[in-house]
Amino acid sequence: MVLTAGWQLLSRRHAAARPARGVPVRRVRIQAGLLARSWLETEASPRRWIPVHFDPVLVGLRAPATVRVHGDPLRHRLVAVEVDGRLLHPSGPVRDREPRGRRTDNPSAPDASTLERAKRLAPLHRQLSADLPLLLPAPVLALLWTWVSGAGAGTWAGTTALLAALAIWLAALRGSDPS
Repeated sequence: MVLTAGWQLLSRRHAAARPARGVPVRRVRIQAGLLARSWLETEASPRRWIPVHFDPVLVGLRAPATVRVHGDPLRHRLVAVEVDGRLLHPSGPVRDREPRGRRTDNPSAPDASTLERAKRLAPLHRQLSADLPLLLPAPVLALLWTWVSGAGAGTWAGTTALLAALAIWLAALRGSDPS
């Protein structure tokens, strides 16, 4: 976890240090299984999909909107995006094909209620409630581990806690979207 977190910090800092230019994009939310992610889809050909960590500013983003992209989505694997003065770090590499899953587009002109809803998405407890379904397998897998190892209730509780922490960490690493 420490090595992955270090790599994330260094690579995201490097992506944000690249020169920025305006690129027209639209925000899409794609749900694949239990995980939903925010993506910015470029308007120009060839299209690219940029995964970004969720920020409430994405909910109020008009479609299409011109944002500042640090780096070139056609050449760089990781690019950072600046939306309304907020720097959004990439939650993965730029893709040249549309990600799999159920797609939900942002409204082209968000109204006042959408912007108000975006403000309510900011608290951390909202993000954790979006990631709760990922915790469901933890006690079952811990029970299997406890049964195979022949250990007791303490091992089951510890393994459940470790697997739950791993699930939350992986969701944050992949950029889960609570909207």
